[in-house]
Amino acid sequence: MISASFFSGGKESVYALYKALEMGLNVKYLIYCHYNFPRMSPHTLNMEMIRVEAKLIGIPLIECYPEKGLEIEFLRGLLMKLGVNAVVGGDIYLIDHYNWLEKLCSPIGVKCIEPLWIGDEDKSGNILIDEVKSGVEAMICGVKSKLNGGLIGKIINRDFLNSFLEYCSLKNIDPCGERGEYHTIVLKSPLYKKSIQILNYKIIENGDYIYIKVDNYEVL
Repeated sequence: MISASFFSGGKESVYALYKALEMGLNVKYLIYCHYNFPRMSPHTLNMEMIRVEAKLIGIPLIECYPEKGLEIEFLRGLLMKLGVNAVVGGDIYLIDHYNWLEKLCSPIGVKCIEPLWIGDEDKSGNILIDEVKSGVEAMICGVKSKLNGGLIGKIINRDFLNSFLEYCSLKNIDPCGERGEYHTIVLKSPLYKKSIQILNYKIIENGDYIYIKVDNYEVL
C-alpha cells in the first residue's frame, strides 16, 4: 500500500510515521502544507529544520501551498497525482481533525491511518511517554505565552519528562500539545540516521505566542 504521511516535523508527526512504518506501510512521501494561518506557524518559521528531519528519515518531502478555502480540493488532487492508497495522520483525540482527514480521503478512495489515535484526552500523556521511550527527543519551538513558564527551548527527553508532565498537569496543558498549546522540533528519533543539535536561536514574541527561530544547528 503506497502511503503518504502529513509531516510537520513535530514529535507527533514523526512518531506517527514511525508507528506507520512499524505497521508495514510503504510510506513514499512526506507532505508539508504551507497553510495561510492567521498567526505565524512555528514549523514554517523553522522550515529548514523540517527539511533536515526529512533527509535524516530518508523519505522525500513534498512542500505544497494550498489556497485558503480550497485546501481539500488541492490536497485531493495532490494525493491522486502521487497515486497513494493511504494517508498517515498524527491526531490523538481531536475528533474534528480526524473527521477532516476522513473528509479529505474517503471520496477519492484513500484510506486514513491514524496510528496514535486513542480518542481519549485523559490518555494523551501515555502517547508522550511512549514517544520518549522510543528515543524521540524534541525541542519546544513554540508555546502560548500564558503557558510558557520557561518552556520555550526546553528539550522533552527522558530527563525532563516527569517534570514536564507535572507542569502540564498544573497548567492544564495537554501533554502532547494536541490543542496547540506548544509545538516542537524533533532532534532525535529512532527514524533518524543521525541527530540534530541546535547551536543557537532567537526568541520571537508575536501576540499570544512565543517562538524560536533556529539560527545555527549541527547534524551529528
